[in-house]
Amino acid sequence: MEDIISNLQFLSQKAMKMVRSKKTYKLYLEQKKKVKMIPILRKESKENWYGIPKHEIEWCPEIDYKKCIGCRLCVLECATHVFRFDFKRHVAEVIKSLKCKIGCTTCINLCLAKAIKLPPLPELYKLMKKGNIIDLCWEKLDYNKYMWI
Repeated sequence: MEDIISNLQFLSQKAMKMVRSKKTYKLYLEQKKKVKMIPILRKESKENWYGIPKHEIEWCPEIDYKKCIGCRLCVLECATHVFRFDFKRHVAEVIKSLKCKIGCTTCINLCLAKAIKLPPLPELYKLMKKGNIIDLCWEKLDYNKYMWI
């Protein structure tokens, strides 16, 4: 058993020496520098969406409790945790409406009973044209060109 442990220690030391070799270490430093140069893709605040305050945008899911069958897909799949499940009533509830990602329709697409509703997308498109959001997106992508290399 001691031989196995000593062999493992020897191999791990040998592996560490290989990692620390000049060539691999230089590559590591180059990669580290590149990572530092990459800016964050979405640096906006949680209260704003491309400069528009979120409370001014009507993008909040509404649940028709008569239709909800309690499958919990919306609760489990929502990336921003807008929903929670009420175990007493056996339905999903909206608890963090301002955290809902503008333009996301995942909950609607997954709802088996079609119990979730969001404002129509054309209203969002009008807001996007009004706020020049497409131009802002192009600027952010241009700024973050290192992210796509």
